[in-house]
Order: sequence, then structure tokens, then C-alpha cells
Amino acid sequence: MKQWGSEKKRYQLTDVGGGAFAYALKAAMSNGEPPHYICTNCYEQSKKSILNHIDTGDGLHVLSCPRCPAKLVIGHAYKSPSFAETVEDRARAALEPCPICQSGRLKVIKIEDDPLLGRVGLKRRHLRCDNPECSHKDSRQFDPGKK
Repeated sequence: MKQWGSEKKRYQLTDVGGGAFAYALKAAMSNGEPPHYICTNCYEQSKKSILNHIDTGDGLHVLSCPRCPAKLVIGHAYKSPSFAETVEDRARAALEPCPICQSGRLKVIKIEDDPLLGRVGLKRRHLRCDNPECSHKDSRQFDPGKK
């Protein structure tokens, strides 16, 4: 049960088209797995069952669960599996990649007046990589009056 608790956090309920719902794998938690949908019925029973896609050729798409009798029939509105992204995922992706480890992102940990040019309005951002295995820190001068 504990293992399912961490596994289910990797998925987000997603509209797969036409008002049909399934759970999609979150981008940040993919661990190398390709995008896919899992069955909502099985998910509620603490089971992971990847839905199979059938393109009927006449504009209909069927997602069927190999474990339970669930079938989703979707018309032209079908959305192919893609990674689900949370607001946090999008915010993290907007951050600058760490130049040292390449897998972390540089987060602002402190902003203060620049020691040399603070009196003319310049500030300094102190950054740290969010990868726990990387200890890279950096600082950057910036003008808060300019975008």
C-alpha cells in the first residue's frame, strides 16, 4: 500500500478527449517511461493498468483496460498520451538549467542590493541548483527596473 502511495503521485487526472478521463504520467516523475494513460477504475483500486489504444480507422479511438472491463470510446477529440504537467512543473522548466550538472535548475534563494552598484539601484540574485546531488551556487547582477 505504501508503494502505491508513491506510485499514484506520479499521475494526474487528464481529459483524454471528448470528456473522457484517464490518469496521465507527470513529466517530472516519468523516470524514463514514455507518456501513457492508466485506467481510472484500476487507479481507484490501487492498481496501475496502462490503457491500450485502438484506432478503429473510422475516426473513433478506443482506450481499453487489460485488467478490468473499462473502455473509453472517443471521437476526433482524442488526445494522444503526453506527459501531464503541473503548475510546479511548468515553473521549474522556466528556470535556467544548472551549468554544472545539467539536470538541476537554478533557483533564486536570496535577492539583495549589489555590493558595488546597489546605490544606483542594481540588485544581486543568489542562485542555487535544486538538484540535491549538486552543490553549485552562483550570483547575478540585475536591474529590477528593466525586464
